[in-house]
Amino acid sequence: MKTPAANFKSDAARVATDLRHRRLIQTALGKYEVARDAKKSAFQDWQAARQFAAETKWEAINHLDAYLEAFVAKLEAHGTKVHWASTGEQAREIILGIIQQKKARSIIKSKAMTAEEIHLNEALEKAGLEVVESDLGEFIVQLRHEPPYHIVFPAMHLTRGEISELFQRELGSAPTDSPEELTMIARRALRKKYLTADVGITGANFAIAETGMVSITENEGNARLTAARGRRRIGGRSGVADRQHEQPLPFQYRREEVYERLVKGRPGAPLRHRRWPYREQDRKAGGVAGVRNHEGVLMDEVNLWKEM
Repeated sequence: MKTPAANFKSDAARVATDLRHRRLIQTALGKYEVARDAKKSAFQDWQAARQFAAETKWEAINHLDAYLEAFVAKLEAHGTKVHWASTGEQAREIILGIIQQKKARSIIKSKAMTAEEIHLNEALEKAGLEVVESDLGEFIVQLRHEPPYHIVFPAMHLTRGEISELFQRELGSAPTDSPEELTMIARRALRKKYLTADVGITGANFAIAETGMVSITENEGNARLTAARGRRRIGGRSGVADRQHEQPLPFQYRREEVYERLVKGRPGAPLRHRRWPYREQDRKAGGVAGVRNHEGVLMDEVNLWKEM
């Protein structure tokens, strides 16, 4: 079995001379950079906003032990069961155990990079479970039996024509090169999965130590449906915050400020992006946006990198 480094070198050698592929990626990144730069004017000082986000993240990393303990205490006080995993293998075993205990068969997932890193889908499918990615880009590459191409844009290497052909083959849809029609084809297929899923699995963009909230950033509504529709929600994140997308934050007000920088700096999008704070007590208090039967898995990412 090839190591990730060997696979990377092999893939890089193959696509480095593919000029068509290079043009697709350059075009996609160019559009992203234009969209991102257009949003910088929303800040009085763009670099200062970036520095604030970096310092907030650094503060969380330097006091990670205290913030994680505070976060878990709040989660457990709200009724969430928390599991600690030292390795990717242990995290997979915990998640599979939760699913098997509930005799679940179908799982819907929103984008979770840690799940990709521990090869969660492969482990669940090997156990005979159906796993469906609900993020549009992730759904597309899953139908192609490929890993995400990019952390933010999983299917950026594909053209509309290639996606249309994929949907014709896998979903039985009519050919189209309209992005809106392609999105609706995926939406119709995914909506059925939301309604029948036994378990929803999400990541966590921000974990708020002060309140025990889990915040997820999205622009499709899929993460909220994943958390709300499944009869049990499993939320996972890495216990070492060395990436912008998955990190503990000490206070709620910092989430709002860091979030503004995150959204405008990553996909260059306006605040139509949704960020849902998930808490067990929301449903207990009569709310419709809370989650039920919530279990969380915290994993030591240092050991994950050793495994990779």
